[in-house]
Amino acid sequence: MTKHWKDSMKLFRSHIDPETEERLNWTKLGKFYSPEQPQPLQYYRRLWGSSILNNSMQFKAHLPDQCYPQRRFLWYTELQRVRKTENKVKRSLKLIKSINQNREANLKKKMELTQLVEDIHKEYQSIYALYDNIRGEVRNKVHGKDESGSSSSSSTSSLGSNSGTEYYTPEELNARNAVPNKSPSVDSLVSFHEAPQSSVIFKDLRIQEEQPQSVRQKLLDECAQLKEKLHEKEEEIVSISKKLQAFGDQKLFEIKELERQVTSLKLELETVTSQKKTLEETVETRSNEAKQMGKENSRLQILIRELESLSKEKETQISSLLEKFEEDKKQSLSKFKDLMAQASELQLEVDSLRSQKRISEEQLMHATNERSNQVSSLVKQVEFLQQQLDFISSQRSELESQHKNESLEASECFIQMEKTRDKLTDKALNGQEITEDKACLKVKVEELEQEIRTISSQKIELEDQIISTKNEAYHLKVDNENLHRRIFVLETTVKEREHELSALQKKIEAQENDMSTQIKSLTAQINNFHQKLGTLHDEKSGLQLQLEQEKQVSSESLNHMERKNIELTKKIADQQKTVAGLEEAINMLNMEHKQVQNRFDDSKLNFQIAERKIEEMAEEFFKKCGDNLRILSRRIRVAEQLHVENKEWYEKTKDRYEQQNKELKERVENNKVWLSNIKDMTLTADSTLSDLDAVALKFEGCSANFLNRISKVSCELKFAKDWIKRKNKAMTHVKDDLDCLLTQLDHKEAEILVFREKLWKSENKVRELEKMITENEEAMLALKEEKREAIRQLCVWIDYHRSHSDYYKKMMSDKTLQSRKTT
Repeated sequence: MTKHWKDSMKLFRSHIDPETEERLNWTKLGKFYSPEQPQPLQYYRRLWGSSILNNSMQFKAHLPDQCYPQRRFLWYTELQRVRKTENKVKRSLKLIKSINQNREANLKKKMELTQLVEDIHKEYQSIYALYDNIRGEVRNKVHGKDESGSSSSSSTSSLGSNSGTEYYTPEELNARNAVPNKSPSVDSLVSFHEAPQSSVIFKDLRIQEEQPQSVRQKLLDECAQLKEKLHEKEEEIVSISKKLQAFGDQKLFEIKELERQVTSLKLELETVTSQKKTLEETVETRSNEAKQMGKENSRLQILIRELESLSKEKETQISSLLEKFEEDKKQSLSKFKDLMAQASELQLEVDSLRSQKRISEEQLMHATNERSNQVSSLVKQVEFLQQQLDFISSQRSELESQHKNESLEASECFIQMEKTRDKLTDKALNGQEITEDKACLKVKVEELEQEIRTISSQKIELEDQIISTKNEAYHLKVDNENLHRRIFVLETTVKEREHELSALQKKIEAQENDMSTQIKSLTAQINNFHQKLGTLHDEKSGLQLQLEQEKQVSSESLNHMERKNIELTKKIADQQKTVAGLEEAINMLNMEHKQVQNRFDDSKLNFQIAERKIEEMAEEFFKKCGDNLRILSRRIRVAEQLHVENKEWYEKTKDRYEQQNKELKERVENNKVWLSNIKDMTLTADSTLSDLDAVALKFEGCSANFLNRISKVSCELKFAKDWIKRKNKAMTHVKDDLDCLLTQLDHKEAEILVFREKLWKSENKVRELEKMITENEEAMLALKEEKREAIRQLCVWIDYHRSHSDYYKKMMSDKTLQSRKTT
């Protein structure tokens, strides 16, 4: 069936083709066809001569019987046949249009079209046969009258006989038409060579010259009217042809532009599909990474909880140690006051003993003049020993921690001195015993000197420890000051960035408003094309929803991970020396914020460029859409890189925190050892202070120095307490500042998420516009196809009418020449 239909269409096209029509006309006239010859003006007027035959047939059908009695019925039947063929042609054109518009229609229309084309071809063949028969009869009649006529008829008969075999080119015909004729006959009225519509009528008039003149005048008037109508129609046809040419040029230009747009859109669709595939792969990888990060975060939370428990235990231990230290200080102060009271009592006793000694010495001087020398020597030795003891007490006064043990030893020394004094009184009576007592006293003095040396060494060690503690306190003060400075700088930078963010938000809102207005105008223009391609839109929308869901899942996972990281940083920030790691984290977040700002700037530029290009041309808009998609892919890559960097940073911070925890553990152990040493030192200091207080009771000068040193130590202890309180307050302030900074960072991250959502919305709008454009392009392609089919059909009809008009013009020119020759 399809082959049969194609063959019938080829026959119909060959039937309508002007070249085949020209070839048939030349062959029917007994001439050969030569397409290389130049064509006359009559050939170009052939376009609008198809209706002449119909008009002539109507005219002859309505003629009276006396004018054309033998052909009335035949002309009427031919007119009906022509009308039927015209109706069939119209029906075939409608079927072609319907088939071209609906290519998936039923095969019945194709069958009807093939039958109609075959019927038209057969009827045209029958019409041509009738036309040849009529033309032969007219020639025979004309030749018969020419043979019975004058000598001029011989020349016309010769021309008529030769007309069957001679070839007349269009140029020769025009030259023959240009020959002047002076005879005022009926042929002079027919000399208007641009009247093809009345050619057949003039043939009949030539044959019927013997009819009355009234009929001829009527026919001539009708011929003049027909000529005027022909001139008007020709002018209208010329104007219409010009308009058609201009319209065709415009449509060709539009078609070329649309083809270019189609090619560009195809390339963009290919890029978009490739990008979709890459995005799906990235989403899968991100989901896997998010799962891994969740597992790692759970592990880290467990570790952090353990570290928190350890840190709390250590804090409790340190607080208990500090409380013990304060209690020991209070006890030491109370003991010191008691010792001072005992020293004052001992001084009173010493004064009383000295007065008693003086009285006993005076009595002994009077009683024992001989032993006075020995007593004086002994007294000198005692004074020398007293000076040595003063020197030793000055050295012992510097030792603050071993007063208890030496106080006991000093009390023993006082008891021994009293015993010695009693013994001296006895020895004044017994001189031999004095020598023995001297030896014992020397031994005791040597023992005391050794003890004093040990005490001096311990004092030096305590002084070194106090100096080291002072240095550590000074370093801690410097660190706190540096931390305060850094926190102030960070607060200033945060405020500046907040101002910048507020300005950027205002700019983005203004641009979004402009974009919304422009998008509304574009959607109003493009809404007419939404109904044609709903299926594709649904499929793409489904894919987009899947992508958006995956993006939302990934964003939620990332937000969850970020929140967990923030909680981890808050928990770890409770430790004392993690400020440096947090500063690095803040710097990284600031870098990310800058990158986000750069992305917003890029998006602004892209939106501005897209707006300009939408206003200028659709092609530029498509290019910008492609650029936006590339930029989005780049952003996705940058986001992936940032995610990888965040992972690396997180691992580094984890290692740092572990190292810091190890260092803290070592420090805590060192502090424990140091506290144990301090306890030992306090015990030794207490013992030494007790000893020194006993010695100070004996020696008034040493007691004053000892009191000054104790006051200094107490002042230093107070200073250390104040410094510790300040340090604790500073740490609390630092913690509060860090909490504020973390809250600010949370707010900024929330703002960044809002901006990301706005970007996603704008990207969805761009995608919707791209869908609209694709739908418009497909609709334009359909319109192109319809226009091409209409233009092709118009060309076919134009060529067909041209062929018929040229043919009838040639026939008229031939008849005019023959009529002139006959005259």
